Amino acid sequence: MNTLRIVVSFDGGNDVVDMYVFNSTYMHSQSLEPPFKSVDSMPVSVQEKLAVLLCQSCDPPTADLPEIGTRIDETTFWLYITDDELQKIIEELNSGNDTRKES
Repeated sequence: MNTLRIVVSFDGGNDVVDMYVFNSTYMHSQSLEPPFKSVDSMPVSVQEKLAVLLCQSCDPPTADLPEIGTRIDETTFWLYITDDELQKIIEELNSGNDTRKES
């Protein structure tokens, strides 16, 4: 299982400010660049987990939801993702997907 840290800006949209992945299998971490321009352009499985966490309180202590993640604060989320989900994210980031471009 991997942990994907996502920082989202809610000022004027759902801009993804930062994405960083921690791979527990290989004890490896890396920043994912460039991040998606918006939450809407992320893979659906990531959007669904983020939607669940958005419904959670960000007041400490925050709840850890197994197989979903943790809301750390108002804009920071830790999502638990499988290797397949991580691969899909990396493929979409590397594909030059037009959905990440500003309109």
